[in-house]
Amino acid sequence: MNIIKKNKTILYIICWSLLWANLNVDFFVILNFGNSPIDTVNGIRALFPVFILSLLIIYLSFNNYLKQFFDKKNIYLIFLLFFVCQIIGSIGNLDNILIINKYTTIQAFGLIISSIASILLIYLIHNEKNKKFEKYLVYSSIIILSIYFIPILINLMWKYSLSTNVYAYHETLIQEFSRDFLKLPVSRSTGISRSIIIISIFLLCFNSFKNNKIKNLICFIIFILTTSVFLINSKFAITALIIIYALIIFTNNFYKKHKIKFLVILILIPFCLSLLIINAKVHIYSDNKKPIFNLKIKNRFLDDLDTNAGITSGRTQIWIKSIDIFISEKRYLFGLGTQADRLYLVGYVGTDPVKKKDDILSANSSNAILYSLLSGGIISVIVLILFNYILLIRIYKYFFIKSKKYNFNYNLLNFSIFTYLFLLLRSLVENSFTLFSIDFLIYLQCCMVIIKNINFNYKK
Repeated sequence: MNIIKKNKTILYIICWSLLWANLNVDFFVILNFGNSPIDTVNGIRALFPVFILSLLIIYLSFNNYLKQFFDKKNIYLIFLLFFVCQIIGSIGNLDNILIINKYTTIQAFGLIISSIASILLIYLIHNEKNKKFEKYLVYSSIIILSIYFIPILINLMWKYSLSTNVYAYHETLIQEFSRDFLKLPVSRSTGISRSIIIISIFLLCFNSFKNNKIKNLICFIIFILTTSVFLINSKFAITALIIIYALIIFTNNFYKKHKIKFLVILILIPFCLSLLIINAKVHIYSDNKKPIFNLKIKNRFLDDLDTNAGITSGRTQIWIKSIDIFISEKRYLFGLGTQADRLYLVGYVGTDPVKKKDDILSANSSNAILYSLLSGGIISVIVLILFNYILLIRIYKYFFIKSKKYNFNYNLLNFSIFTYLFLLLRSLVENSFTLFSIDFLIYLQCCMVIIKNINFNYKK
């Protein structure tokens, strides 16, 4: 135990990185262990959370932290209850789950282990008096995101520049059937846009250097990343980007003195540049030639108004079907178990060339509340709302009850708050942080920074 105490920083970062390494790996791939080098690597990755959870439970038990964790004042216990509801739902609906798809059941089990391991690790870091741990945690997450997603973005923009697609959203590289070198799904447009926006939020919040050249360089990088998001043209990503950028610019001391300038540089000009590129592609590949500078506001918001998918990209039908399933199955308190949406909605996903009336586009609830309702029932939804209510109250105190006595990293807290708000917006159209994912890990670390730095005694 003394070795662990002496090397806490390294061990925390290793455990956190291993949880990141577990992302997108189906737990049942351990059944393929040894079939090929790639299957072996993925099998090892799938077991990382089991190892971490075991290590954490032993460490917490020997240091009396486990007893403290179950104290009623522990906020993280509320979030853990959210997943306990899903476990209860899975047990209560086990017979049906095994009949529908046993592999999804195994995968759900793996997600629960990963989620619990992450919550215990964050709780442990929260209880460290030295605040450098939370800083290193955030830095390591941004580094991992950048290493993985920036090369994908560069490759995507290169392929987009050579293709006939009007929007990068339609590039083959980021479609559902695409796989990476480990045979795992490549992030789609919404996932790439999410990661790029989070990296941009980090740059926006940490751009407090005294050297103006460095400040301008960071603003230029944000400009490039923002333009890329506009070119990918994920409807939610664009909406959330504008809202979060505006909030940062109007509240951050570095930006609010020249807010009009930064609104133009970081939002308006990237939008106009993307519009010019999109119109140029329409001009080049269209039979009806028009001057490039005869700009037409071309956007997927407008394109989808005339389609069956509508402005929600087909999510409205998914939401209606999710509610129908919840009502018809009559498991109101604890729901149908983890990943119930993938188990029950898959039968309604349209695969025929001719779309049927009841067909939906995806076996994914595409909403945090609806996913919680299906997977953990009404109790799960109440717990989720309570946890986020506590966080939102703290954020309100931070912005509207300014304390003269504070001891926190201003940039780190701002990044955590705005990223948390971004993920909260994203949860309106995605399952997001309600299951183990990139969203979940980023959300959890942001919650930790907010909870640790803004408490209910925060006052003038």
